[in-house]
Amino acid sequence: MRLLFLLCCALSLPLFAAERVVTPNWAMASTLTAMGFPPLAMGDKRIYPLWMSDPVQPPSVVDLGERYRPNRELLAQLPLSLVFDNFFYTHLRAVYPPDVPVVDVLFDGGNEAPQQSWATYVTTTQQMGDAIGERAAADAYLQQVESALAAYGREVRAAAPQVRRYAVVQFADARQLRIFAPNSLFRVSLDLMGLEQADLGAGNRWGSRLVALPELAQLPEDTCLIIVGPFPRMTEVELSRSYLWQRIGFGARRCLRKVPAVWLFGGPESVALFGRYVHEAMVGDEK
Repeated sequence: MRLLFLLCCALSLPLFAAERVVTPNWAMASTLTAMGFPPLAMGDKRIYPLWMSDPVQPPSVVDLGERYRPNRELLAQLPLSLVFDNFFYTHLRAVYPPDVPVVDVLFDGGNEAPQQSWATYVTTTQQMGDAIGERAAADAYLQQVESALAAYGREVRAAAPQVRRYAVVQFADARQLRIFAPNSLFRVSLDLMGLEQADLGAGNRWGSRLVALPELAQLPEDTCLIIVGPFPRMTEVELSRSYLWQRIGFGARRCLRKVPAVWLFGGPESVALFGRYVHEAMVGDEK
């Protein structure tokens, strides 16, 4: 019954529902929706809001189930005309109708370079726009992101002139954490805001490296530590009781801000969302 209901919803959509695009991937789904052309269906729509508060996926978008193990019966019956995915989803391609084209989309460009680049996000978003016949919408959306982040950066610099660089971290527990490197998505956001990133060396494919808490003492004194969620309350309490954490000084004599979770494997919307969160965290107290 639920499958029948979902199919009826899909069939009732207008003919140009992002060219009836299906994608199992959140980065691609969020980019399409931000451009104004939400997909016909996406993976893990139910838990998407836990990592991406914006853009909100409209009710018309069908939930395919798990991103890497979608409902194959539903996927096979949807009236799709185009699929966006990449090499992480090649095991699903046998499920798509054989006459439906598949566009390979990878926002990080393989991330082999030592530093992530906004240019890769631009090229990939334009590729998606071209595929659905909406290049102008893609260009307008990218310009909107660039303008918003540039404005955020100006306000952050004015509100916190004492901060010269920003280190982005995510705690595993009170003893170890991930610090994000120049090849991370967060570097792209900081670049567009005109802010300098502080890091502790090269990261893995996804732009992070695991470090022990004492290594944070190596960050310059004028660094603001940005903690990206999830940040469990228990970890926060343990840190507050840590003599080492107190000596390092973040949250006391040194700048510390906490921001909500951001999907670090995302596209331009993750870049934009992180910038917005940093702006809210740094400027909000000043207003």
